[in-house]
Amino acid sequence: MQTKFVISEEGREYVLGAVGRLWRRHKCIIENKHFSAYDNDNDRLEHAPESIPEQHFKELLEYWNLDIVQEESKKKQESSINQKDRHTMGPKTFARKEHELDKMKEVQMQNKLMEIKHIL
Repeated sequence: MQTKFVISEEGREYVLGAVGRLWRRHKCIIENKHFSAYDNDNDRLEHAPESIPEQHFKELLEYWNLDIVQEESKKKQESSINQKDRHTMGPKTFARKEHELDKMKEVQMQNKLMEIKHIL
C-alpha cells in the first residue's frame, strides 16, 4: 500500500485502521456468502466470487476448512450468541469512552469555575 499511495504521517494511523476494518469486513462477507452458505467445496467453487481468482479462492477454502480455524470460528459464534450487551461504539472500548467522557466533564467544570470567577 505504501508504494501505491502517498499517506501523510498525520493520516497514516487513521488510513491504515480504516483499511484494516474494511478488509476484515470484506473477508467476513466473502466467508458468509461463499463458504458458510454451502455444505461442500464443490458447491463453494461453483459459486465462487468473481472478484477473487480461482486459485486464491481455493487457498481460502483450504484455510477455512482447517480444524483449528473451524474451532476458532465456532468459539467466536458461541461467544457472540452469549453476549448480553453488544458493543456498538465501533473500535473504541467502553473504558476509553468513559475516560473521554470524564475528561469532557472535567473541562466543563473548569469552564464553569472560570465563568464564576469572572462574575465575582
